Amino acid sequence: MPTDKQLQKKITELGLEESEAVIYVYLLENGGGYPSRIAKETGLNRSKVYRVLTRLTIKGLVVEIEKKNKLFYQLEPPKSLLRYTDMQITLAKEKKGKAEQLFPDIEALFQSLPHKPKIRFFEGLENITKVYDDVYSQPGSYEIVGWSNINDLQLKLGGVKVLNKYIKILDKKDLTLRAFYPRGEGNTPFKKTLYSPLKEKNVPQTKYFEAKDFPYQSQISIYGSNRVAVINAHKEVPVAFIVEDQIFHNMMKMIFNFSWASYKE
Repeated sequence: MPTDKQLQKKITELGLEESEAVIYVYLLENGGGYPSRIAKETGLNRSKVYRVLTRLTIKGLVVEIEKKNKLFYQLEPPKSLLRYTDMQITLAKEKKGKAEQLFPDIEALFQSLPHKPKIRFFEGLENITKVYDDVYSQPGSYEIVGWSNINDLQLKLGGVKVLNKYIKILDKKDLTLRAFYPRGEGNTPFKKTLYSPLKEKNVPQTKYFEAKDFPYQSQISIYGSNRVAVINAHKEVPVAFIVEDQIFHNMMKMIFNFSWASYKE
């Protein structure tokens, strides 16, 4: 035989609230009870006991009778629990049918709302690699463009070894890359010797700017069909976010193309 607590738990799994299960088990074990006695034995306040008994009566699980000029409550036969669960199934099916009827209207309204970009945030060195994985894992062949000034952070991520991993993906997925980098010896990881194994069309096109013109330790990548990733290389905790939005992607790509076309080294 299950304990009171075990039985209460099993009854709540049928859809009853915890207080309903407590009173149901009490009535089952005691053959019924007066509200005042139920309140005293279960620890529930009397007003709550009355409310719960009313709900159980409406659900067909408890019957109210008059005994010694007082209201007395006892359980309906155990089969009432089966009837109750059958009723819940019927009601659930009815709700599902109504939801299916309402779905087209809700979907149409949702689609008519102003578009909201999807934004994902990343924090910490171990999560920054997830941003790079996203940049290089979009479906099909595409171009990656952007600005980068995060040499120190990339060295912390694994330096040339990690860069080689993504450079190989350029060839494998037939991706192309155009990017602005800061000029100087600090930019060694980006020397073109890294790209020598690539097919000619996949060798990144690079332009170099003076470090003073882009003093921010950050990177902006525009890629895939609708994504823009921004990495901010804070010394304490690097952070990043990815925006998924067609219009924002296209605007950033347009700004990059203007910069690329007009910038003379």
